[in-house]
Amino acid sequence: MDGESTSKPQERAPGIPLWIPVLLAWAVLRQIQVSIASGGFGNDVVEYFGYARAWVEGKAPYVDFQVEYPPGALLLFLLPLLVGGRERYVKSFVTEMAVFDLLALLLVLGLAARLAPRRRSAPLAAAATYLAATALLHPVLYARFDLVPATLVLAALWFLQDERPASPFLLGLAAGVKLWPLGLAPLWLGRAYRRSGSQGLLRTAIWIGLGFAAPAVLLLPRVGMRIIAFLEFHRDRGIQIESTWGTLVLLLDRVGLGHATPVFEFGAWDVQCGACSALAAFSVPVLAVAVVVPQLLALRAGAFGENDPGGARGVAAASAAVLGALVAARVLSPQYLLWVCPLVAVCGGLLDRVGLVLAAGLTSLVYPLLYPELVDAGITGHGRALAALVLRNLLLGLLYALALRASMRAGASVAPASEAPTVPAPTAPG
Repeated sequence: MDGESTSKPQERAPGIPLWIPVLLAWAVLRQIQVSIASGGFGNDVVEYFGYARAWVEGKAPYVDFQVEYPPGALLLFLLPLLVGGRERYVKSFVTEMAVFDLLALLLVLGLAARLAPRRRSAPLAAAATYLAATALLHPVLYARFDLVPATLVLAALWFLQDERPASPFLLGLAAGVKLWPLGLAPLWLGRAYRRSGSQGLLRTAIWIGLGFAAPAVLLLPRVGMRIIAFLEFHRDRGIQIESTWGTLVLLLDRVGLGHATPVFEFGAWDVQCGACSALAAFSVPVLAVAVVVPQLLALRAGAFGENDPGGARGVAAASAAVLGALVAARVLSPQYLLWVCPLVAVCGGLLDRVGLVLAAGLTSLVYPLLYPELVDAGITGHGRALAALVLRNLLLGLLYALALRASMRAGASVAPASEAPTVPAPTAPG
């Protein structure tokens, strides 16, 4: 019997799953953030409360009061009011965002393990990057709702390996909360066409459409076509001061080659100049190219195909597309960086991750710390505020270039799934 026992391979006791210390670090970090800096900065949550209160009082969104967001966002604003009431609305909203933050972290762990199964440190590096970047973005982390569409996009990527409709539905649902995920549709449609031809493309398009329309079901009978009135707000927006275009205008003003006037409109600081209307119009095709081209190039290179078994090239293409939106759009609010934090954390290399953390830190340095100096060229500190903004936008451009290169890079050999480290299997949020 002793011989039999010694001949059997010795079983090692399983270690602590990676997700346990990561979630513990998340809980401690977020508790410190909230206890020191509350839920964040700005009056956006008060605005969300106003929308929710008007809705429960019987007023119709888009008809009786104007809303700049799609119907899915209204449901997010309504839930904290129904759960916590008026007096606890802010705390309930912060809790709601914390839930999506936690789901995003779990999805980052899972996707990082899937994309690099031979690198057992990959999930830890991805989680650390996500936590560091989002911690630096605390002024907007829980004081906006941009974590929600970002998390839904991650969930859509998680389920994309399956042939089930959950993935395109979640992508459409993310766009029903905030419009930008709709720009990732070419990846899903291209993959479907390559696998199943025109029928697969049509099915995927229908599921994306159903996800996008799902939050509007309760409103359509009363609101009708006014439900798309939120697009008017974004159509009429000018060049926001923190965008790449705004930075260019401010720089030209700084060196005496133009004249820029900061103005507060549409609830944000924009810049006006003689060429701003032309720049705003020109930004539209540039935005389309910056978003679509990485996806088409990645699909041509085999993204989500047999040579991209973990989907690394496809996730990099999604990251590049979202970064392209940030770099090329005429509006770049600080919370928009939350869109790319999980994507870059999952698929980026060391340079990408360091660049993301630096960009996040510079974003919060500009807003809210240096914002008064940025919008007033007559203040002594305007130059340093502009320099921080220029550096942040240059970093975003570098991250875009790195993600674009990664989306076309030949896929590395991938280890069997059994070699991947143990991480929690995320489920679709909400």
